[in-house]
Amino acid sequence: MRQLTFHDGSEAREEGIDKVERHADLEFLDVMYRAGQHLARKGGVFTSADMRDLVTKHYPEVRTHDERAIGAVLRSLRRDGVIEPTGQYVNQKRRRNHCRPLREWHAGPRAQ
Repeated sequence: MRQLTFHDGSEAREEGIDKVERHADLEFLDVMYRAGQHLARKGGVFTSADMRDLVTKHYPEVRTHDERAIGAVLRSLRRDGVIEPTGQYVNQKRRRNHCRPLREWHAGPRAQ
């Protein structure tokens, strides 16, 4: 069995994100994108959990079958220059996510 290279792993990750995005609810993707824009414009740092909390509070009916689609939204926000990673990670507070680390984000050059 051949060991994967970093490039192989990155490519597989991108393929996985693409697949989740293709099957995600379009309204979920749109509302989540707008939540990321809002948090970036507000200033400070935020995580994907903060985006999810904002959407749940204001649009409780908006859902998708696989919440990993949030990764696709973060990728789009980053590519569009709306957000940038801070280089820091914080532990998730939701029990169901078992304290996994989440990347922190802040406003990018096109956040406004």
